[in-house]
Amino acid sequence: LPVITLSLGLIGGIWKGTHISPSYVSTAQMRLTGQFQIEGVVRSDEMAADYLATQLALMQSELVASRARKKVLSLHPDWISAPVNLNISKQGATAFVLVQASGPEPLYTQAYLDAVMQEYMALRKEMRAEQSDSMTSALRNQLLLLEKETDADQQELLNFQEKNNIGYLKGQGNFA
Repeated sequence: LPVITLSLGLIGGIWKGTHISPSYVSTAQMRLTGQFQIEGVVRSDEMAADYLATQLALMQSELVASRARKKVLSLHPDWISAPVNLNISKQGATAFVLVQASGPEPLYTQAYLDAVMQEYMALRKEMRAEQSDSMTSALRNQLLLLEKETDADQQELLNFQEKNNIGYLKGQGNFA
């Protein structure tokens, strides 16, 4: 009986060793920062949690993954693209996340992880620039509207003064 058990164990080990490809893991830690804070606005824990969840989803998005694959292949055109599993997890109540990539090719897996983090940061920068441009445009439009209203109010005041001869009334008030 021990010989049969030992034989089955060896056969299982040999089969597993020949049929299951190795998986290489590359790990990084990243600090997610940069949430805008507006003076006078109360920031809740729920807002912070939503921000972090949004950033994690953005990092795991197909857009970031696609850009990362293209980046790796542009840097290393002789490499063959390999499937990489990305796992991102929050570390406690901190702004740090653990980013872990696993795949069959050690160099590709590590390069992919680096590219994911770089492309995530690039996408965040692009999104902020778009938000900034949008906000600047909205403020500029609001300023133009206020200038038009101010000009109209000033013209209305001048019209009132001319109609009611304010200059004459001011002169009469000086003699009283």
